[in-house]
Amino acid sequence: MGGEFYESKSFLSFIRSVDPENKLGNRKNELSQYPCLHKSEGVKCNLQGTSLLEIRLENLNLSGVIYAASLCKLQNLEVLSLARNLIHGTIPSWISYRTRLGYLNLSNNSLSERVPWTLTKLKYLKSSDISNNHFTPISIKQEFKYVYKYSKEPIALQSDSHLNTTGKDEHVAGSPRESSDN
Repeated sequence: MGGEFYESKSFLSFIRSVDPENKLGNRKNELSQYPCLHKSEGVKCNLQGTSLLEIRLENLNLSGVIYAASLCKLQNLEVLSLARNLIHGTIPSWISYRTRLGYLNLSNNSLSERVPWTLTKLKYLKSSDISNNHFTPISIKQEFKYVYKYSKEPIALQSDSHLNTTGKDEHVAGSPRESSDN
């Protein structure tokens, strides 16, 4: 292991971006410097302690933005949950290019603009919740016309901007599956 957690710089950048007001306080030092060695709350690592697998920083009043460049360097990250915070800005469209995310929960924040269609490229994604944010309404036919092509599970974009990829048949009126011109 060489005494240094090789993902710590990327993780520190990510923490700084989601917590610019230092709401984590002293906990930020524990989280950012070798989070696997400290067995930090909200972080789960692989058995060797060399790679982050989960980040769960929920209901902590974090008020920053998601910095995807640092997040994408956490190549083995499987779970990201920042639910019930004050995260603002957008979901970066290139979040999907270098991550192994299987679970994504960004619900109950202040995210805005459009939901990036690149979320459909997360080939390991089993469940996502982006509900209760402030996304720009979209035309499902135009924005998500390739959703079924990339997803292994049924997907529905509900009126509260909840992208459901849990595999349950939970489509709503107006979803692509109910459209007569698909």
